[in-house]
Amino acid sequence: MNFRLFFCLAFLTAVAPAPTFSQEPQPGAKTAATETQAQTDPVVGRWRFKDGTKFWELYPNGDAKLFESNGEAPRRVGKWNRVSVLDASVKYEIKWSIGTTDRAHLLKSPEKLVIDSINGMSAERVDRPQASLTPPSGDPDPIVGKWQFPDGPNGREIWTMSQDGSAKHNWGKALGAWQRGVWKLEQGALNPRRYEIKWGGETRGVGVNLTTNPDKLFIHGTKAGTMIGKKISGDGN
Repeated sequence: MNFRLFFCLAFLTAVAPAPTFSQEPQPGAKTAATETQAQTDPVVGRWRFKDGTKFWELYPNGDAKLFESNGEAPRRVGKWNRVSVLDASVKYEIKWSIGTTDRAHLLKSPEKLVIDSINGMSAERVDRPQASLTPPSGDPDPIVGKWQFPDGPNGREIWTMSQDGSAKHNWGKALGAWQRGVWKLEQGALNPRRYEIKWGGETRGVGVNLTTNPDKLFIHGTKAGTMIGKKISGDGN
């Protein structure tokens, strides 16, 4: 072989780009598009059944939970998935860990979810998912922590506000009774800051103001009128 031709062939082989292969997603793997869809899907949030007996929470990561009306520990857990998009609605499937499946569709009005598999039972949106609750400073929201109300309608009460927007209410003998909830910041530019808390599957929340003293929480709109709570811990866990 001509030496010059051999040298050219060797050089071209050395600099040629390595072959590329298209990588198909593995079965069951979530693509970036799927992850984005889950984060923005309008079904994500909290839904209260019209009869008031229970509510669903559907999370961006595909988790689903069913709670009784008082919001205590989930009675059922599972996974939700979008199965089709129609002209007037979007179809979903919720597969529960006990082996049952519920089917639902979200109407064009994104405030109503109709559960097909429960005789047309409908649910109304209680809350949309919140954006990050961490202020630009990186510090926790000032409402995060444990608050004690010594003279509440149930006797001594403890309200625990977590940074992720969840809340817990303990009361009764040895604070053994409890209820889950969610809180959200309604107006942070005002002083005092204004919040809303919804317990269980309630659609109407309780108004809360953080007073100019950041260790006092002013609750209005309760059956007992108003209450003032004192922060006893900055830990919302």
